[in-house]
Amino acid sequence: MLTGGYVKVLGGTEDGGTALLAVRARGDLVGELAAIDGHPRSATVLAVRPTTVSTVDGAAFRALMGERPGLAAAVQRSLTAKLRAATRHRIDAGAGSATVRVARTLDTLVRRYGHADPAVLRIGIPLCQADLAWLTGLSNAGYAT
Repeated sequence: MLTGGYVKVLGGTEDGGTALLAVRARGDLVGELAAIDGHPRSATVLAVRPTTVSTVDGAAFRALMGERPGLAAAVQRSLTAKLRAATRHRIDAGAGSATVRVARTLDTLVRRYGHADPAVLRIGIPLCQADLAWLTGLSNAGYAT
């Protein structure tokens, strides 16, 4: 679990490149799929700010979920939210003009990670233009980490 900071979630492409899959922030789980099913991780995380985490190995994580139904329910809600977001992203990234796709992505980022400053909303995650292109589905060029 991320207890502070921000990470980019990166996945490998067939041609040996890297794709930006998502961003995660404080309170988000990362690595839970591998901890649950024991398979290799499907992605890698890269800290983009000083980041703090709380870690538990897979066996201990599974045991905790068995002992604490509330924890298991929270993990289930987190996984369900990620699946819904991935489905929504797949729909949004495949339809609409570039402007509409960028607007949808910015809306999602503001809703998830935004905070209000006087007269403006800020996304607290440092993203460059290439990151935004990846997140909107407007780039499939090799991602530079």
